[in-house]
Amino acid sequence: MNFPLSILVCASLVGATTIDLFAQSSEARVAKGVVENAEGFPLPGASIEAIGLGVGGVADLRGGFDFVVPSRAAVRLVASRVGYRTDTLAFGAGADTLRAAFRLEPLETRLSDVVVSANKYETDPAEIPISVFSLDAEEVRAVARSHVGEALDLAPSARAISSGIGAKTGLSVRSLNGGPSSVKTLALLDGVPLNVAWDGGVDWRALPIEIVERVETAPGPASALYGSNASAGVVNVVTRRPIESFASVSLEREQTAAPSRRPEDEGYGAPDFSRNRVAFAAALPGDVAQLAALSYIDATERFPTDYENVRQTGSLFYRADAAIGEFNLAGRAVFFGDRLVDRADRFPNEETQTFLAVDLEARRVEARRSLTARVFLNRGADWIAPLESGGETGFASSRVGVAFDALFLDAFADVDLAVGADARLDRADAEYDRALVDPLLRGLEPVALTNNRTGDLDTVLAQTYDARYGVGENEFDRSGAGAYLRLERSFGSRLVVALAARADHFSETGFALAPDVGAAFRVVETDDYDAVLKARYAEGFRAPSVTDLYSRSPDGYGDPTLDPERTRSFEVALSQRLADVAVLDVSFYAMDVERLIVNDAAGPTGEGYFAIVPTDAGADTISLRMRRNLGDYSPRGVETSLRLAPIPDFEARLSHAWLDPRDFTFQTAAHRFRADATARLRAGVAVFALGASIDRTGDGYFFDDHAAPFEAFTLVGARVVATFIDRYTLGVEARNLFDEPYRLWHYAPMPGRSLVARLSVKW
Repeated sequence: MNFPLSILVCASLVGATTIDLFAQSSEARVAKGVVENAEGFPLPGASIEAIGLGVGGVADLRGGFDFVVPSRAAVRLVASRVGYRTDTLAFGAGADTLRAAFRLEPLETRLSDVVVSANKYETDPAEIPISVFSLDAEEVRAVARSHVGEALDLAPSARAISSGIGAKTGLSVRSLNGGPSSVKTLALLDGVPLNVAWDGGVDWRALPIEIVERVETAPGPASALYGSNASAGVVNVVTRRPIESFASVSLEREQTAAPSRRPEDEGYGAPDFSRNRVAFAAALPGDVAQLAALSYIDATERFPTDYENVRQTGSLFYRADAAIGEFNLAGRAVFFGDRLVDRADRFPNEETQTFLAVDLEARRVEARRSLTARVFLNRGADWIAPLESGGETGFASSRVGVAFDALFLDAFADVDLAVGADARLDRADAEYDRALVDPLLRGLEPVALTNNRTGDLDTVLAQTYDARYGVGENEFDRSGAGAYLRLERSFGSRLVVALAARADHFSETGFALAPDVGAAFRVVETDDYDAVLKARYAEGFRAPSVTDLYSRSPDGYGDPTLDPERTRSFEVALSQRLADVAVLDVSFYAMDVERLIVNDAAGPTGEGYFAIVPTDAGADTISLRMRRNLGDYSPRGVETSLRLAPIPDFEARLSHAWLDPRDFTFQTAAHRFRADATARLRAGVAVFALGASIDRTGDGYFFDDHAAPFEAFTLVGARVVATFIDRYTLGVEARNLFDEPYRLWHYAPMPGRSLVARLSVKW
């Protein structure tokens, strides 16, 4: 693994220059104290500044701060944090120590967001030229069954992709996806990449809802900051900080409650579905603040035939934070495991999946600058064993990386400067007990298949290959490194301009460069109405993953000749805020994707690919997916998001996405509308939350060339949640309330109406 010398030199210069900029001379007067919210809890990350002196500090995990003031004259200290009102304290002359205790009041509207994914530091979204959709913890828990991925649909640009309820969950952003994975969208956990080395994807089931502080979705290419895997966008999951002691236990049961469909009914073949979930979460503040969450699920799908699928899923999250001297330290660990016995598949199999991610972070923050260093490791494994033919196919991959980020506000000429560098090593091991070897094209032929969900015998016209079984092991090593630079300048109070660029080198595909330029102009600013116009041009790239190039699995047969994928995007957006009542965001985008990489399951007829493999008993018919550069893709779209809070105790979110796929598309629809609303009623020590949701998906297509259309469907949900003395919570929810027949990935009919009961206790 040889990194290019220029990248390593650049990374060293970034680190050395940053450390040098942090050097300070000693002074005699000290300001110290604490910043807390109205309830007396610490506000880490709050900024404290000595007005007019150009010095200050940032509150640590315990809310404390300590910095030098180069003057013994009278001085005023001001404390601020995004989402809170500022507070100012005055001090007289002469004292050796300025002791301050700040209490910051929250802004009176829930419509004020903070985002970090757009530029790697906390920012008001109205002040950046990128559209960012943010969900808080309460909104995530209201719409998600068990994990973060189930809430991402609320963003107009995003669609969660899964082969069924409880199954592997990926993400499509602006119709760019890689199946039930997230290979074109970078997944971050507190800014740390989670995408695995094998296919570049991530399974969102690994992140339980109990760990969430907020979730940010930033659509559009972000390779200028984050490199490969961010060609479609970035999703950053910000976890809860363990600053308040608590413990909670949740129990949940979901069961389909729809009449069984007859063979002549639409949606026949949809399973009866049951699911049980237990979750535990706890936080312990202190010198080493800790947060832990555990989730376990077992689920069963029963079909009209004698077949059923059984799944067990577990996830574990741990976070620890500490302040040592001038550094804030944080460590996180995620473990996820899943086992599926899939007897109703075309080719029954047992699949076992595991995922582990660990990272350590050190951050030094001052009033106008910060330095962050991270080291991270993730490891994923996935093994599939056919239940009938035997053997086992699978992989294990690991990624080790380091990253450095530095921020200097007003670094020069009123310009904010962000620089950084990162490097990673990937290793993958694949084992094939029954690998497909030397597939040779036969042509389009009829293939007879038995549908284990309905019992029907289907004959499809599909592209077929002659192949043979082989046994083998393969090891692959890859490396990559990159560095970025971002400049941002405000011109008065109305205009912000940002420029960014990143250079990367990959051991397999060489160099890649990604620019990003944008501007945000505040058209109107009054006490009751703001309007910000944004424009942005960005380029993204995605290097082929290990599985794209070398996999010999039927689940995605690789091609070593694949070219990197490149995305160009232009976007214009208007963000409007009406007092504390509403926020409306409208975005138009136009993308051009060259050499689009897909794991194609459709083939030229929409029915897939099949390999005919001779055996002693005759021949096996094996379903294939083929890694391909499918061609160029140029979608256009308009995304609309509306947040409403017209009265206390009522909030609503509405989003609409219109997409014109032009040449071809996959797993998307021309129109998609999603709405969710919650109203609260207070009665003594009890709070009742009444919620409703609507998900309308128009006519669309599963794969390219309009080969596999699906019909429009509307899903309606309703929920009632009662909380007593802020400790006991009881909830009942109806999903797919009107029992709408619909299909998702791989055309499979989804379950009908289901009822969910939840009970949780917090202390």
